Amino acid sequence: MTGLMRGRGTLVANLAVLLVLFVGVYHVGINILRLPIGKDPFTVHVELSEAGGIYPRSEVNYRGKLIGRVTDVRLRPGGVVADLRLDEGTKVPVDTDAVVANLSAAGEQFVDLRPRRNDGPVLRAGDVIPVERTAIPISTAAVVRDVTKLLDQVNSEDLAVVVDELAKALDGSGAELGRLIDSSSALVDSLQGSLPATLRLLTNARTNLDTANALSGDFETFTTALRKLTRELRKTDAPVRNLLDTGPGAVADIDTFVTALTTPIGAFLGNLVVPGDLITARLPALEALVIAFPDATGKLKTTARDGKLRIDLHLTNNPTCSYGGARRTPVDPTRVEPNLKRTCSNPLPGTQVRGSQNAPKPAASGPGAPGYPTMLLAYDPETGLVTLPGGNRYTIGPIRTSGTMTGALALLLALVQS
Repeated sequence: MTGLMRGRGTLVANLAVLLVLFVGVYHVGINILRLPIGKDPFTVHVELSEAGGIYPRSEVNYRGKLIGRVTDVRLRPGGVVADLRLDEGTKVPVDTDAVVANLSAAGEQFVDLRPRRNDGPVLRAGDVIPVERTAIPISTAAVVRDVTKLLDQVNSEDLAVVVDELAKALDGSGAELGRLIDSSSALVDSLQGSLPATLRLLTNARTNLDTANALSGDFETFTTALRKLTRELRKTDAPVRNLLDTGPGAVADIDTFVTALTTPIGAFLGNLVVPGDLITARLPALEALVIAFPDATGKLKTTARDGKLRIDLHLTNNPTCSYGGARRTPVDPTRVEPNLKRTCSNPLPGTQVRGSQNAPKPAASGPGAPGYPTMLLAYDPETGLVTLPGGNRYTIGPIRTSGTMTGALALLLALVQS
């Protein structure tokens, strides 16, 4: 009985050892040696300009995970081809770049598959990643060679001087440098937080720069004009400074003046309403006066010649108007009250009848009413013909005078006609 128990214990121990050995071999073969035990891997090909340090059994990573190994690296015209054996069930998009990267500073190269998109078709057995979608690291020999060339261009004496000066400049500033380095992490965090705004700024800056480039000609014209303006301002610096010094006082005086005149001006404008209505009712007569007055004043200028006043009296047989009443001798100085009701008793064609009742008048409804003539007065400067709203026509001679009065009358005429 004791021997049977011992035999069973030995059998169980041997089975346990065999199980542990099997699990260990399976782990080493599957996870370490990547043997295709119980799996159906597939192979894809990567075209490279050169090997870049990879060799058979180099690792293949996808998003940081080991998904296969390099099984072969062979020559091809103009480069090499690497065969990648990927694990069964691995789904890598076709739109993927293959980069030969360094696993560590010791130079352990591996193939890193970096997809450009997350969807789309996936790699199948026999697919090829072209050389345009690949990249290899710079070799250590090339780095050492380039560093050597760089150091050969540096003067050792000058470098020693720079190092000594840096030592003197940074002497005693260790604590400040330490705080600067410690604060750099906070600075990086702040920059990371403002990354979206920075990207929007860069995107909008391109649009603004394109617009500025399109308006470069206008900017050049503007700067040229601004240069001329500043040059003129520099010439008039003293008057401008004087204006700026005295301007506030003048503005204050104007403000006081306007404030003081606010009430009188309001009353004055209110009182102008009645004269305005009267002037509106007599616009045709005012227009005729404005037309005739410059001609009359111009003719008065010709009466003074050689320092003497000369008046020529021309007697014509033009039709006249009789106003009735007894005639007085010119030498009779007796004051007589004027007869305001006396009128022309025999108006003839061509006779200019005097009196306000005979002045041109607007329609009974006033200006702006239906049928009221739009053009109150017509004047032809070439012929001197003036046509009044009533149809009467008068011919005046050309205005031969000049000066402030004539300009004012012309301005008044323009305002009345508008």
